[in-house]
Amino acid sequence: MSNIEYVQIKDLKPGMKNINAVFIVLEVGPPTLTKEAREVRTLRVADATASVNLSVWDEPGALLQPGDIVRLTRGYASLWRAALTLYSGKSGDIQKVHHPPDNILKWYQYIQHVQYINILFCCM
Repeated sequence: MSNIEYVQIKDLKPGMKNINAVFIVLEVGPPTLTKEAREVRTLRVADATASVNLSVWDEPGALLQPGDIVRLTRGYASLWRAALTLYSGKSGDIQKVHHPPDNILKWYQYIQHVQYINILFCCM
């Protein structure tokens, strides 16, 4: 992953192309079946800077789970229903990262800790 330039989510803008990014899956939405009998899911993904929707088609969407670290290559950003959304596109690729960078792991551990603290405070 060292030779590729990665974009932080906070720097994404509609119309950007050839996006390379690494992020964590926060939520996986239910599948929607298209007229062509294809499944599309909206995932909420985040890095240390922000979160964004990611539209994933067919099998990759069914395989991704919350907590997965994912690398998007050659993606693009667009507005869908007034929300910035990432897409892999025809030439793009989405892969699970089995050995994520340390900064992603530290950030994820921090988020998990903050969520745990928020749960404790809300339920006391």
